[in-house]
Amino acid sequence: MDSKNIGIVFFIVGIVLLFFTFYLAYGLYGYLTGSQPIVAASSTAPSAVGANNTITVSGVAQAVASSIIGAIPINRYASIFLGILVLYVLANVSYKIAKLGVEMMRSSGNNGEKPKSK
Repeated sequence: MDSKNIGIVFFIVGIVLLFFTFYLAYGLYGYLTGSQPIVAASSTAPSAVGANNTITVSGVAQAVASSIIGAIPINRYASIFLGILVLYVLANVSYKIAKLGVEMMRSSGNNGEKPKSK
């Protein structure tokens, strides 16, 4: 693979990671406002045996809040700060990966040579 193809892959990975960061930030915003931004309603579906199984999908906000801290009892503000810090680092890493991909796509045209000035 040449550097242009690798650059395209890095660019796509960086953009996908950035969208994932936006998705997590949306969940954290829902956690902060107390609303549930993405919640599927509870529904009952019959199983093969005939009993009803309850299927519940929890919101993204609850998943983000519980996955960042886990079972450690900690202050809500510290949890929010940690969530914002994780989102900042994830957004920064995804930006740098996408930027590296763009630089690799640009540098493939001149094969790493500096342009000659007249």
